[in-house]
Amino acid sequence: MRGADFDMPVDPNEPTYCECKQISYGEMIACDNVNCPVEWFHFSCVNLTSKPKGKWYCKRCVAAGQNKLNKKKKHRVGIIEKYASASDKSEVEHIRSGSDSD
Repeated sequence: MRGADFDMPVDPNEPTYCECKQISYGEMIACDNVNCPVEWFHFSCVNLTSKPKGKWYCKRCVAAGQNKLNKKKKHRVGIIEKYASASDKSEVEHIRSGSDSD
């Protein structure tokens, strides 16, 4: 599903994400490039059905070679926690504790 049909009105101040420029919905993944201009993507828009293991970079950052340059991880705990599924909560705690091995 690219984009989404919403029955409820959308707040015009709601931030948009992804290459589809829609609001947050469903499963989403963050590009691991801390300088990614888009940052968050809907699984369906990037042809994902489950969270990949390891780091994930959007096609724009891969094309620009940003997946090779980015070694420092930006902490986005607040937004990650907001959108994380229940199974991802332990990963959020891992990030929050600063025990990242990157």
